Amino acid sequence: MLLGRKIKISHFIFISLYLALKTVYTFESGGLQIADVLIILFLIAHIFINNKNGILDLKFNKKMFFIIYAILFYQFLVNLVWYYSLSESRFLTSNVYYFYNFFIITLLLIAIDKDNKRDLLNYTNLGFLLGSLISLIGIIINDMSSRSSGFFNNPNQLAYYSILSMTFVTIFWKKTNKMISVITLFVSILLIFESASKAGFFSATVVLFMFVVFNINSKSPIGLVIKLLFFVILVLLVYLFLFTDLFSNVEFISYMRYRIFKVENDNELGVGRGYSRVFELDYNIIWGTGEGGYERFEVLKGWEINATYPLILVCYGFIGTFLYICLFVNFLGNPIRNYRYWLFFSGVFIYFITHNGLRNTIMWFILVLIYDDYRNSELSISEWDYEKNFYAY
Repeated sequence: MLLGRKIKISHFIFISLYLALKTVYTFESGGLQIADVLIILFLIAHIFINNKNGILDLKFNKKMFFIIYAILFYQFLVNLVWYYSLSESRFLTSNVYYFYNFFIITLLLIAIDKDNKRDLLNYTNLGFLLGSLISLIGIIINDMSSRSSGFFNNPNQLAYYSILSMTFVTIFWKKTNKMISVITLFVSILLIFESASKAGFFSATVVLFMFVVFNINSKSPIGLVIKLLFFVILVLLVYLFLFTDLFSNVEFISYMRYRIFKVENDNELGVGRGYSRVFELDYNIIWGTGEGGYERFEVLKGWEINATYPLILVCYGFIGTFLYICLFVNFLGNPIRNYRYWLFFSGVFIYFITHNGLRNTIMWFILVLIYDDYRNSELSISEWDYEKNFYAY
């Protein structure tokens, strides 16, 4: 039993362990952690055990696989060309992040194709709860400093994990255990304030807004009143936090407010986040300059770009940008027909403005779940019915 809902203990417990252990960094950022090795071993074992005939049914995934490996090939090619041009090994090592994450995507697309979606989503939900609680314990152990990281290596990693947790809960709210989801939401909000991440705050606000708009039932008059009440409370709390001193006595909340209004170099997107590097590309903007050789640039000289959008455009040009747009359209579906998924994921897109979120495996994991969800339920604007689709699996 999983907090009131009967669920058999299945192999998906490894998904919970992965999401929980992903909050514990034992090695330097950018390398594999213990959780990353665990999920690879589990997915490979799962595929072989559940595919005794040795035939993989990929008829629904061929287009997705084509785009994924087109991106991998193109990025590897761009980085290889620049490696031979500038003789810097970073061009080659930068490919490791993408090869690992896209390998995980491939395994997930194969592994969950015929699996029990109810168990998968509920164990994922449980994993996010455990990961959030582990991070909270890490903050408590470290005496809840002004800007905490939990067991991550830096506060932004903690904030991003929390945003992804909230995004998952918002998307699959009506398909997962409500008690677990509510606790995860509250703990994630607390973790974002403890991280004092500005991007985390604005992203979380958007996710909560989407949660209120789409997940609180407003079909009845009472439901509509409740939804309006939640919306008013959310707007009021954001206003009180930003424009009053009501929470000035709460250290971690007041520190978050201080960071939001403090003028820092990274507040300026052009130089601080590397957007202005685009103007240094010349004709290279067509195919990109690769990930490396940062001494070439005047903007953030010697440093990689810290934001997702300019990183894709600068490093992989118009061609790479087009490929990534195709990839996200395939993951989230038609922006008009499946607009809810795009809105639900908007908190992550906002976080991309100032941070590189492409290297996070959990983000890709959630995208795979979304892709599998809309692909199987064939959602449209007029057919949006979570409960019906949930029990139809």
